Amino acid sequence: MKEKGQAAMEFLMTYGWAILVVLIAIGALAYFGVLSPGKFLPQSCTLAPGFACDDFKIDNVVSTSDDLTIIVRNGVGATANSVIFTVNENTATGPLCIAAAGNPTSIAEGNAATFTWNCPSVDDTTAQGTRFKGISSLTYTLTGQTLSHTVTGDLTARIE
Repeated sequence: MKEKGQAAMEFLMTYGWAILVVLIAIGALAYFGVLSPGKFLPQSCTLAPGFACDDFKIDNVVSTSDDLTIIVRNGVGATANSVIFTVNENTATGPLCIAAAGNPTSIAEGNAATFTWNCPSVDDTTAQGTRFKGISSLTYTLTGQTLSHTVTGDLTARIE
């Protein structure tokens, strides 16, 4: 009877140690960032239909105050006037990126416009490859109309 108990205990101890080694290996991989899903997520910039992100870039270069640049193309069928484009970091209530002076206030139909911001969390100490996530809001009035419209979108990018 004692031998059966000893065999069962040895069986459990052997598998217990094996499971412990596997858990330690997974913990080490997570600690060193190998299992970080943010590194593998694609970069994306999306807006509501009618507007498209042609290109975007976020960098941590010290010599420029423009951390975030987005090129937006107008495809709504008319010129968009009184354009106000904002980007909040991480959530809708997160820190607001500060628009650079000279951002366009109108985008002609079919044309693209470049918008730039300085974002509080992105500076020269922010590591390249760090993931940036933002929520954008573009408010505009179409030529010949009096009501303003707001479209929202998402931005996910790696800092260059």
